[in-house]
Amino acid sequence: RQLPTQLANRIVSFYDYQWDLLRGADEEKILGELPRSLQQRVANFMCRDLVASIPFLRKANNALLNALAESAEYNLNIYSPNDDILKPGERIKGSILISRGEVEILRPVGEGVGGDIGGIETVIERKLQPFDRFAEESLFVPKVSDRYVRAKTFCEVFLLPADEFQHIIASQCDDAHIAHMRETALALAKSSVKANKMFGSAEEAVVLRGIKKHCLPTSTFRKI
Repeated sequence: RQLPTQLANRIVSFYDYQWDLLRGADEEKILGELPRSLQQRVANFMCRDLVASIPFLRKANNALLNALAESAEYNLNIYSPNDDILKPGERIKGSILISRGEVEILRPVGEGVGGDIGGIETVIERKLQPFDRFAEESLFVPKVSDRYVRAKTFCEVFLLPADEFQHIIASQCDDAHIAHMRETALALAKSSVKANKMFGSAEEAVVLRGIKKHCLPTSTFRKI
């Protein structure tokens, strides 16, 4: 009761989400009490299909997929709506895999124009749903983010770390296979950039300033 209303509403929303999802069960405690072998099976169940959905891993064998699923990092601190998963200037540690929720990729377009993130106006470039991924090319080449990756709803994501990924494929794949995966990942990244430039954002792609931005169909002014 003593917290600011906005923070109190965020806390209540989070616990509502957790209750709807788990009916009061403490997921972290349950997983921690399981034997290591069962923890591995749970991790594989939760993450293996996500890893297998990456285009250059769709034909990978079970041993490779299991090893990669075990290396994936699960963030037990669920992202709330409008939380930033990644910001421009941050080093991308690996591929972000969406397990639950909706994520937006936001491109900064200017500063000091009354935008929605710290005075920086942004445009929605992509929307990610469960089994979508972001920055899979970072598994092969170092990359710094030039986008905001922001939760639109409550989100649960896995991070497939680049260092662990490289170690695992070096031990299980030959050089030709690794080169093919790298080539595929970089080609997919280039095609994604071209598609964004050609088709624009998932929503309004034209940046509007002044009174015009209040006349969009989704604006508060139009809703009122």
